[in-house]
Amino acid sequence: MSKSKLISVIAVLIIIAAAVFSYFKFFKTNGNVLGTNDSSYQLGVVSPLTGDGASLGQPYVNGLQIAVDEVNSRGGINGKKVLLQVQDGKFDSAVSADSANFLVNSKQVDSLSNIFFLPAQSASQLVGNSGVPFLYQAYPTSILDTNKNAFKLNFDPVPGCKDLAKYALQNNQIKKLGLLMAKVEYGDLCVNSLKQSGIAFNEYRYNYGETNFEALISKAQSEGVDKFMVIGIDFEFLALFKQIQSSNSKIGLLCVISSECITPSVQSAINPDILNNTLGIDFTPISQNTEFNKKYLAKYPGKSSTSDFSYGANGYEEAQILFAAYKKCQPGQRQCISSAIQNLKEGDYDNSAIGSKGFENRILKLQNTIYQYNNGRWYKV
Repeated sequence: MSKSKLISVIAVLIIIAAAVFSYFKFFKTNGNVLGTNDSSYQLGVVSPLTGDGASLGQPYVNGLQIAVDEVNSRGGINGKKVLLQVQDGKFDSAVSADSANFLVNSKQVDSLSNIFFLPAQSASQLVGNSGVPFLYQAYPTSILDTNKNAFKLNFDPVPGCKDLAKYALQNNQIKKLGLLMAKVEYGDLCVNSLKQSGIAFNEYRYNYGETNFEALISKAQSEGVDKFMVIGIDFEFLALFKQIQSSNSKIGLLCVISSECITPSVQSAINPDILNNTLGIDFTPISQNTEFNKKYLAKYPGKSSTSDFSYGANGYEEAQILFAAYKKCQPGQRQCISSAIQNLKEGDYDNSAIGSKGFENRILKLQNTIYQYNNGRWYKV
């Protein structure tokens, strides 16, 4: 081999060796990420901050921020600061997936949080093999089947829909029930829950993303339905209330869940008489007098809607869960953090805002409460 060729071969081998060294410096086979963010814990979040879903997504991020500010003011965790890395998912599956990829692979976050089912589903599919703990705020459990590092937070429609319908029936608040919801997994869970409970209802389903409910309202009214049970997103509830109002329909609502149903946009656009006597169910305390809500108002004056408090509390609670897991691990130890989350029990994390009780089968255990809306606010029944 000529001297020039030998030099070239040696140069190539040096480059390969450097690449291999860099790889093992930053990654280990147990899913940990090393060498990038050792000085701080990186909490990654994808949430809609603009457009559809932002009325819930922004309070959720606000709640996370309150918790991060608090823990950092006390010196952080294990002597290290917590940094909140937030991306606007725009309630779009593709944007949410790209944002998740950026946070996991470029920012090297220690955990990834997402809100709403369809964006979370897309994000989970993209980063599921990264080993990053993936916490999602949504109703369905199917993401758990495809991502072993996923954890479900938020409402469970299986007991929730059944409990709300039974309450309304037992208290003579329904003559004939209709289920109005999109043809998606969380709608199916609610429908099947009522069927298995033997509760009679008429079914009115639509393709997700549709917001013209006039034909379904008219059909339901002609069939004697006086209450719709609805699972939806803020923009769906707003469209439905507007069309009930414009058609002079007398159909009332059973909202799954309360905090996503009568948002500030609904309150400003709809006659209060139409909103009065709406029933709802929720897993977060709906009151301005909780300790968390006082913190929220102090940091975000004027933000006092039910959705502000509820989703702010969700974000704050999720942060407490992550902090408890971070305490048992170092930055970059993704598998350690994932295992720590899975083993969390009631009492393992401080400053609970919603009274959650740890995880069972990677599902956060929550307690539901039924509310009735009258004169501009929700009341516990």
